[in-house]
Amino acid sequence: MENDAELTKVWILSQTSLVISNIKLKLKMREEQLFKKQRDMAKLKENDVAVKYVTELKRCVQDVTASSVDERTEQLSSAIRQAVNSSIPELEHMKKKWIIEVIFEKIQQNTQLKLVKENSATEKMQRGKGSS
Repeated sequence: MENDAELTKVWILSQTSLVISNIKLKLKMREEQLFKKQRDMAKLKENDVAVKYVTELKRCVQDVTASSVDERTEQLSSAIRQAVNSSIPELEHMKKKWIIEVIFEKIQQNTQLKLVKENSATEKMQRGKGSS
C-alpha cells in the first residue's frame, strides 16, 4: 500500500509542470469606506433635536465616574459621541451629482411618505390581529 501512495505522488509530480504568471491587479477602495458618516449639526437648531441631545448628554455624563483626569476626559468624549450618535441624524449627501437639490428634496419627501404608509399599514394589520 505504501508503494501505491509513493507511485501516485511520483506520477503526479511527473505530470505537472511549473507555471509562472504575471498578474497585475488594480484595487479600488469604496467611497463609503473613505469617509466617516457626518452628522447634520444644523439640526441642533431644531427644538426637539436639541432637547433630545441635551437629555441624552446629561444621562451619559451622569455615568462618568473616574478618578484620573485622562479617564474622565475619555469618558466625557465617549459620552458626547454617544449623545451625538443617538440624537443627531446623519447628513444626507446627494450620491448622484447630476440630481439638483429640488429633485433631491422631492425624493426625500417620497421616501418619508412611503415610510408613513408602511407604518400605518403595519399598525392596521396589528389592530386587525389584536381584535380577532
